Amino acid sequence: MTKLNLFLHKLIHWEYWPYQVVYIPVYFQYLFYAARTRSFFYFNASNPTIKNGGFFMESKKEIYDLIPSEYYPKTLLIEPTETLEAIQEKIKEAAIEFPLIAKPDIGLRGTAVKKIHNTEELAAYFSKANFNVLIQSLIPYENEIGLFYVKLPN
Repeated sequence: MTKLNLFLHKLIHWEYWPYQVVYIPVYFQYLFYAARTRSFFYFNASNPTIKNGGFFMESKKEIYDLIPSEYYPKTLLIEPTETLEAIQEKIKEAAIEFPLIAKPDIGLRGTAVKKIHNTEELAAYFSKANFNVLIQSLIPYENEIGLFYVKLPN
């Protein structure tokens, strides 16, 4: 892919834009709905069992705990104080194999989500991780989807 093609690809696909730019329309929409509902936390009503209504700082692990386990990959919560040996033992006990996925329990737009191929990469990831991490089995599908459900009134 040439530099021009890469530039055009990133320009056309909003997923590559800085989050501040992506969320500009959301800020205005948020203020509109906050004024309309007379509440800055109006969105909590849509996800009452998720911290902050899922708007920010929600734990993925807490959300997974609300879902039957057969609908998401094997998942382990690892705290930053755990040793590499303890982490490897948990992975072995859960029968999670390499490659696997490591990601922050609380994150934003894929930051620090990594595909880990071996124990060396696992050690490197945890040497920098000062946050709770989820370890998950890799789902080996080529495509990913986002599913959103909107219920209209009446």
